[in-house]
Amino acid sequence: MNMFYYGAAYYPEHRTEKEWLKDIDLMEKAGVNSLRIAEFAWKRLEPSEGRYDFSWLEKFIDLAWERKITSLVCPPMRTAPAWLVEKYPDVMIVNENGVRLEFGSRYTFCINNPDLFRRGLALAEKMAEKFGAHPGVCGWHLDNEYADEPDCHCGICRKKWQKWLGREYSGIDSLNKAWGTVFWGTEFDSFKQVPTPKFSKTYHNPALTQAWRRFVSGCNVELVGLHADAVRKYSKGKHVTTNFQTWNPRTDYFQQQKNLDLCGTNYYPPYGTDNFSYSFGLTNCRSYKKKPFQVHELRNAGHLVPGKTNNSPVSGEIEKLAVHAVANGADGLYYFAWRGVPYGIEQSHGTLIRHDGNPGKTYEECAKVGNRLKAVSRQIAGSDVLAEIGIFHDFQSWWMMEKKCPEWTGPDGLFRNLFQQMHFAVRKNGYLCDTVDRSTDFSGYKVLAAPFLTAFDASLSGKILDFIRGGGTFIAHPLLGMKNPDAEIYPSRIEPMLGKALGLKLGEYATSGANESINFSWEGKSYKSSLFFELLENESGLARPIAKFAEGRFKGLPAAVEVRHGKGRFVFITCFPEENFYSSFLPAIFAEAGANPVIDSAVPEGVEVSERRSGNTRLVFLINHSARNKNVAIKGHSCDIWNDEKLKDKIPLKPYQARIVIQ
Repeated sequence: MNMFYYGAAYYPEHRTEKEWLKDIDLMEKAGVNSLRIAEFAWKRLEPSEGRYDFSWLEKFIDLAWERKITSLVCPPMRTAPAWLVEKYPDVMIVNENGVRLEFGSRYTFCINNPDLFRRGLALAEKMAEKFGAHPGVCGWHLDNEYADEPDCHCGICRKKWQKWLGREYSGIDSLNKAWGTVFWGTEFDSFKQVPTPKFSKTYHNPALTQAWRRFVSGCNVELVGLHADAVRKYSKGKHVTTNFQTWNPRTDYFQQQKNLDLCGTNYYPPYGTDNFSYSFGLTNCRSYKKKPFQVHELRNAGHLVPGKTNNSPVSGEIEKLAVHAVANGADGLYYFAWRGVPYGIEQSHGTLIRHDGNPGKTYEECAKVGNRLKAVSRQIAGSDVLAEIGIFHDFQSWWMMEKKCPEWTGPDGLFRNLFQQMHFAVRKNGYLCDTVDRSTDFSGYKVLAAPFLTAFDASLSGKILDFIRGGGTFIAHPLLGMKNPDAEIYPSRIEPMLGKALGLKLGEYATSGANESINFSWEGKSYKSSLFFELLENESGLARPIAKFAEGRFKGLPAAVEVRHGKGRFVFITCFPEENFYSSFLPAIFAEAGANPVIDSAVPEGVEVSERRSGNTRLVFLINHSARNKNVAIKGHSCDIWNDEKLKDKIPLKPYQARIVIQ
């Protein structure tokens, strides 16, 4: 794929043919070249079991293609029609309370139900057979928001879960030992006795819930793989994708990406100055394959909802948001949605075209974006974001922290909050970064940072130690490597191979509330820290303190240490610092590691600096996320291809302005 796709989600089944033609006229004027269609149209595509009607969809695809507007076709899977539920009532999810969900919402279907995926895969094959060779079909978007449904605990899922456990563990005694079921007297005699984590008096064994998350993730990966195979059977040379949700922990996307040709995501950051800090969602999506991706739902107009904050864009914010997505690696933008609908739960959703079917200010700004993208798309498409820094976003560690028992695992949202804080600290200082996990090839990075990396085994320790020995810098935080994959705490509270190699002995510790801070000093300045404190026992003498606690009973103890190992450096921050600390600390660490920022000068607050490269071409994105005028210093002559301006040295940025600069 070497084309920049720009458009919106469109629902021809909501509109008359006359309205199609009006919409297509407006799309053409707005620079739209692609539409995402059909994800909720199962009933219209298959009115009754085995009887297909693609005539209306074919007519729309033909009309759009006459204007060179392609269709990204979405075979439905988890919005099954009423006739299917009536015939196969077991397709509905049984939730953790044992209640079978009612038909009438969306994503209420069991992804392991054979009748659901038999009919869904048959529909996908038929659609691919019909449209696979159509020149107006650019690719396939599998269903919508896979894994955005509650876990299912029906009999089918329970049996599949128990069979999965039988493959994962050599026998029930092995499972009992690995899970420590002797605690609370929950030992099993057979896999058939192992429950799914339905509602109970108190919390389930963390080993059980950890295994359950691996199981559910694997089920999602399996179904998406089957769905992808179904369309590829009759469609060659068209990309296969789907939209991930960066807040959703139900699927390990590093594994899911293997089923796709390119990744996609939804992106709804708040308007106002806060949305730059949400860019970790774009970094995640780009990093799963380490190549450009698509945004399949991009925010546009404000939602028609009284009292909603950070909801109404001022002039320039819609344009800025689009360029921001491109700066972070997007090679396709689809707004959700084209036109407001008067009915349904999303009748208040922001759209490009108003409820009366006419364009307004949102359309005008999106049309400006579309036509500018036409002018620069050849320079953008195919270029990559190349990062020297990787931040761990490990799903196994996330699952360990999201067990609905905060008194035993920590505050809700801790994993995501720590990752977001680290990511924003890197980006706002003008550095590029990727997301990495245990399966990533570390060889291309100079620095790896782990805001929260708890789940460890010897193989991960080996990869990290090889990275450090080879000259890399690794930044760690409390609870590093504390648990094995079955959520069992290591006796020394760190994976043994890692602890021995680095001379780390984690003995005593302390905790505090988020608002109960302890100060520490680094390079003569004082910073706050909270939540958890590793009180290191430095018996080996390998760890050299580089920051110390400045007060209370921790006074004089190390708040951060470094261990030189091979050619590289292991940096262990023994607490969770305030965000302000990273703004000074990280650039110093990066500089020593040889990692370079995008530009040589300081980045003004509220300004995003990004870069994409293609061969010898370097595109520098300068985006003002603030409501104030800003200036960025870049020496020499520059050409802003987005605004078609020539610039020199000091580059001005108006409020919410975006620039794409070539030097």
